Amino acid sequence: MTAHYDIEVDQEAYYSQLFTWKDSNLNPQNITGFSAKMQIREDADDEDPALVTLQDGSGITLGGTAGTILVTMPASETASLPDGNLVYDLLIIDPSNHPKRLLEGRVIVAKAVTRI
Repeated sequence: MTAHYDIEVDQEAYYSQLFTWKDSNLNPQNITGFSAKMQIREDADDEDPALVTLQDGSGITLGGTAGTILVTMPASETASLPDGNLVYDLLIIDPSNHPKRLLEGRVIVAKAVTRI
């Protein structure tokens, strides 16, 4: 079952969040050989391209046997997000190319006041 988790992003600021995928006994899942993809959209039904697409090596770093998933966005990317409530989901794809949606929720973007 997909977990629901809302994330908060400050516009024009570096974003970093570390997640750990655990099994039912709270042991980290071994995600060696897996890949991941995350998209942020204004609405889940949007046909337009995602506002942000993150994947392995470009905003997502997978931690192998530790089961960690590090999601990052530079300030230049968060600057392009409109303030307010957006949506996202995070897929993890096993070595046999079977995707699993781990997380979904809102991206709550706080408008920047100070411009860099």
